[in-house]
Amino acid sequence: MRCSPVHIVGVQLDYDECRLNPRLCQHICENTLTGYQCRCKLGYQLQADQTTCAPKRPQFSGTLQGPCFVSEAGNSVAFKFKK
Repeated sequence: MRCSPVHIVGVQLDYDECRLNPRLCQHICENTLTGYQCRCKLGYQLQADQTTCAPKRPQFSGTLQGPCFVSEAGNSVAFKFKK
């Protein structure tokens, strides 16, 4: 069974913009009563245009332990420095 992209909610019509235009959002489109909202897959973040997604940049914080390691919450991350 295929549902209509138009739903009656009380006395208000709700158009499912995500079904009417599947290219509104780059990753995930969620229909809302007043429109739609874009979301991103895990590891991505919504951009300023509120429709596209970009990979999240890892943010490291911690203290330098010698020339090759950064400690982050008890975990060490190795970095190799090129001369």
